[in-house]
Amino acid sequence: MVDETAAAYGLFQVSFAWLEQELAAAIYHLRHLDDPKQFDGLLRDRFSDKIKYFKEELQQANLGVDGEEALARLKELSKWRNERTHARIEIISASGYQFALYSKTGHRLEMNPESLRARTNEVLTVIHLLNDVARLHRTATGISKELEELLGTFIEPSETTESE
Repeated sequence: MVDETAAAYGLFQVSFAWLEQELAAAIYHLRHLDDPKQFDGLLRDRFSDKIKYFKEELQQANLGVDGEEALARLKELSKWRNERTHARIEIISASGYQFALYSKTGHRLEMNPESLRARTNEVLTVIHLLNDVARLHRTATGISKELEELLGTFIEPSETTESE
């Protein structure tokens, strides 16, 4: 039988993999990419690089609160996951199915079903934020293009001043 903590950790890891995919998709949309090979390239990049790319794209897009909140949560989730993925492990039962994780500095890391479910919910929240950011960017880009087209019909090229 699978330990409840191990099952919750597995669900967290699957959710985190989905988060990584959605982060790559958000970057793909923010960069206005259209080649699936570019998406595949983003998927292969390290998570820390994806966070860096996302931050750069957010700064250029100037999308505000949702993007900044997603970025802060991405960094925190990445740190939490990395501590556990690269932890020192101690088997604490004779059967080998119970274990404890320790940080590089030697303190025991929290690993229980409740905290893992809470982290999984946090991952799902960030996925929704990333989708909102991508949707907001697509909407803003569409409005901007429509305005350019609309304003372009009212401005004649010969109307520019000679000082320009």
